[in-house]
Amino acid sequence: MWNQLPEPAILKVFTHLALSDRLSASQVCEEWSYAIYAPDIWRTFGCCFNSQSDSKYLKFIKEYGEFMECLTLEVNQFEPSNRKICVSAISLLKNLERRSLRKLRVKFTGQNPLFYAGTEFVKELECLLSHVPCDTDRKSNTLEVVDFGNLPVALDGTIISCLADNHRNLRKLDIQNGQLVNGIHPSSILNLVKNCRSISDLHIYKNSLSSDVLIELSKENRAPLEHLSTISRSEERFLLDIPPGVWRNLGLRSPHLKVTMKFDHTCLIENLTNVLMYEIPLTELWLESYTILHTDVVQKCFLFQDRLEKLVLITPLPKQSDYFEETLMSLTDQLSKLRSLHVFTTIEEDVKNHILERHRKLVERGSFTLRCHPGQQTWLPGHDCYDPPSHFF
Repeated sequence: MWNQLPEPAILKVFTHLALSDRLSASQVCEEWSYAIYAPDIWRTFGCCFNSQSDSKYLKFIKEYGEFMECLTLEVNQFEPSNRKICVSAISLLKNLERRSLRKLRVKFTGQNPLFYAGTEFVKELECLLSHVPCDTDRKSNTLEVVDFGNLPVALDGTIISCLADNHRNLRKLDIQNGQLVNGIHPSSILNLVKNCRSISDLHIYKNSLSSDVLIELSKENRAPLEHLSTISRSEERFLLDIPPGVWRNLGLRSPHLKVTMKFDHTCLIENLTNVLMYEIPLTELWLESYTILHTDVVQKCFLFQDRLEKLVLITPLPKQSDYFEETLMSLTDQLSKLRSLHVFTTIEEDVKNHILERHRKLVERGSFTLRCHPGQQTWLPGHDCYDPPSHFF
């Protein structure tokens, strides 16, 4: 009976199986054994390198890598052996005679080793991104989506140049990788957006952004920008603010643009108030502070009351001022499109009830973090607080 299933049905089943189950299923009968060699079941592939035994995945990349279009490499960074295996996987991809890769995600998990810069990862990734197999049409190139957002290694302009020169169909790029110092200059991003005219989703650090980059993204002969995410830190206090008119023109050229802005605890309060301006199509805002969440900063959110969809406020202080709570209630009353709210400081119960009564969909989705009891030690954030955008990869 099972060996009489039509081939499309068998392949459909195999694509939903984990690798170990896929191998076991291929041993059921002769017909199923052929399914393991079908290109369709290798279009999407992911592997985790958590121990030396996971080197077994290398042979699948070597044998079936040419069929892989969407690839995720996840590695526990703490053990050098895991990092070595993952670097070998990237090297195997680079040396393939044929390649179909469209989407690439490299993700680190586990504890970050002290002073680990990931030099060998960066070098191998540069080689991979620079090398287009000889039988690949260089006009079309390959990669369209690159996600290095969970890869805390020292990226610089070289890797951006590799993408700009060799992957001009790039549509989505995430390089918000958690490094303490951002080594990517705005000129590198400008070169990227000039060459990759299909970019619609860009995640970068704020000091990699400039007026020239936004002006280039506003030009007519390119794809409209759909999402721009920036992270701001103290190092940006030396940068010139982007004029409101530049943001306005970008919004006119990309009417469906959504902007995410994140400010970490090192940002100066005066910088925040200068950067946040009405012309930015801001839909998601993160504010992190090691001190009091200044109400003048929170009040800035009123500028975006007709567009702000997600608001995250983070502070280690157990309690804010009464004026903060009044401002928060007043703000949430005005945020007509709010779908996600996460406040990591204790508020009064009547404040929490007021907010949830006003925005009942937050309760339905579980997309809120609000706490009234300072004695609790562990925060349990709502389900979407730290979720990456589902549409990215």
